[in-house]
Amino acid sequence: MNCYCLISALMQAWLLQVKLHLLLSVTAFGSIMGNGLQKHIWFDVFFGSVLSFSTNIVFEGLLEIHNQLMDPFGTDSQDFPREMYLANLWRTTHGFILQGENDNVPQVLREMHEVVADLEKSATLKKDK
Repeated sequence: MNCYCLISALMQAWLLQVKLHLLLSVTAFGSIMGNGLQKHIWFDVFFGSVLSFSTNIVFEGLLEIHNQLMDPFGTDSQDFPREMYLANLWRTTHGFILQGENDNVPQVLREMHEVVADLEKSATLKKDK
């Protein structure tokens, strides 16, 4: 069993637990409100409705955060811009290596740069054909 399946199963169990908690808390707050309405205790009615509303807002917000954290590398506007980050990283390291015969650049990086440059040239030649 891979790690992603286990994490997904745990998240689904957590989702079920939160939804069950919301159902039970709304039931409890509804009984507080019903008791307040029968006995004309208006503070209980107000208190139950405010707690019910705020609990739902908070837990549904947490579930939305859960949704966003499950896939941070998607294509939504709030997701991490992975392609832009990698392109900027490549431009920065490419410029650093091409600054001339800088003695601070290790030989391994120069060789890797030459290999990647050759791969890019062959990829552009295949596109042109």
